[in-house]
Amino acid sequence: MKNPCLFIVALMMLVVSVGMGQTAYIANGTDSTVSVIDVNSNTVTHTIQVGFHTVGVSVSPDGNKVYVGNTSNNTISVINTAKNTVTAIIPVGSYPIGICVSPDNSKVYVANSFDNTVDEINALADTVTNTIFVGNGPGGITISPDGNTAYVTNENGNSISVINTSTNSIVTTIAVGTNPIGITVSPDNSKIYVANYHSNTINVINALTNTVTDTITVGSNPSGIVLSPDGSKLFVGNYYGNTVSVINTTTKIITATIPVGIGPDGISISPDGSKVYIANEGYNKISVINTLTNIVTDSIIVGHSPVSLGNFISTYTQPNGIAILNNQEATITIAPNPFTSETTITFSEEQTYTIVKVRNILGEEIKTLVISAANQITLEKGTMQAGIYFLEITDSSTSAGSVNAASSPTRKNVVNKKVVVQ
Repeated sequence: MKNPCLFIVALMMLVVSVGMGQTAYIANGTDSTVSVIDVNSNTVTHTIQVGFHTVGVSVSPDGNKVYVGNTSNNTISVINTAKNTVTAIIPVGSYPIGICVSPDNSKVYVANSFDNTVDEINALADTVTNTIFVGNGPGGITISPDGNTAYVTNENGNSISVINTSTNSIVTTIAVGTNPIGITVSPDNSKIYVANYHSNTINVINALTNTVTDTITVGSNPSGIVLSPDGSKLFVGNYYGNTVSVINTTTKIITATIPVGIGPDGISISPDGSKVYIANEGYNKISVINTLTNIVTDSIIVGHSPVSLGNFISTYTQPNGIAILNNQEATITIAPNPFTSETTITFSEEQTYTIVKVRNILGEEIKTLVISAANQITLEKGTMQAGIYFLEITDSSTSAGSVNAASSPTRKNVVNKKVVVQ
C-alpha cells in the first residue's frame, strides 16, 4: 500500500513526533453491527448497524472505507469512516465471507462461499464489475502487496486459487491442508501463509513457484492469521484451542502460545506491530496482545459473536504532534471537527507568518492557507471530498531583530490534529 506521509517544512529546527492513530472495526455476527474501537484507548466509540450475520471485514488502505460482508443478505455494507455510517449496500454472490481491498483502493474482492465465486467491485462506483469462478467453498482472500495477485482459500476444496488481478483469470490452483480459511502474504511478496482449519497446520507457499514448502503444526482449528509488519512473526488464532500461536517465520518454530478468549477467529495487528487484536466469537470480547511480551493486556467488550475475518484495523499514519525547538509554546485547536462546510483553526498565540497546507491521506496537497498577524483562520470544505485530512505547518517567522532564524524561532510547540470532512 502507499502509506501517507506528513512533511513538516520550516525555516527553523523541527522535531516531528508521529504516532499511529488507528481504528478497529469489529463485525459482530449475530448483532448485525460493527463495533468501532479506538486502538489508542481500546474503547468502543461507535456501533454501526449493517446487514445480517456479518463475517468478513476489510479496511481500505487509505482508511476512508470499511467493507463488511453480510452473509445472510448476500451484500457488502460500505462504511464511511469519517461519518461512521453505511453509505452503500452492494449485492454480491451467495454467502460472502472473505473481503480484501486492493493496495491502490480501487478494487474490492469478495469471496462468495456458496456459489464458488469471487466478485470484483469497483470501489468508486460501488458496483460489481467482474465475477471469477474459483474452487469449492471460497472463504479467505488476500492480495499481494504489489496488487498483482489475489489468493483465495477454497475451504471445501482444500486448495488455493491464484488470481491474476489484471486479467481476472486463474493462474493456478495449489493443494493445501484440510479446510483452509485464513490466508496472508509476506510484505516482500515471497511467501503465502495458509491456516488449515481441520489439519491444525499452517502451510507456507513459495509465491514464485506456487508450491508448498513447509507445514507447521499449530493449535486446534486455526482460522484467522496475520503477519507482523516486518514479516518476522505470524500470529494464528486457534478457534477451539482458545489460543494464539506465535511463529518465527525464519525458523518456522512456535515461540509462544497465548491463552485468549473463547473461539478466537479474526485477527489483525496495529501498523506499528506493537499490538495484536483478536475477535473471540464465543466470548463477545476482543483480546489485545502485547507483541513484545506475548501477554494479553486488555479485553474489550463488543457485540455478539464477533468474527471479523480479514484486516479490520486501519493502516494510515496520523500525526500526534510537532515539537519545535525554541523558547515559546503554541497549540492548535480545530472546531468543529469533523465538519461539513467549514471549520476554524485556532492558535493559542498570534502567528506572524505561518503556512498551513491541507493534505489528504496519501500526502497529496489539497489546499494552502496563510495566517499572518492573527491566531485564527477558516478552512472551508469547498471541493474537498468527505474523508480524513492532515495539516502541514510551515513557520517562516523569527523573533524580532533575529539574524539567525534557526537559533531564534518564535514558538516551541504546535499540536497538529487530524481533520475529518463529512
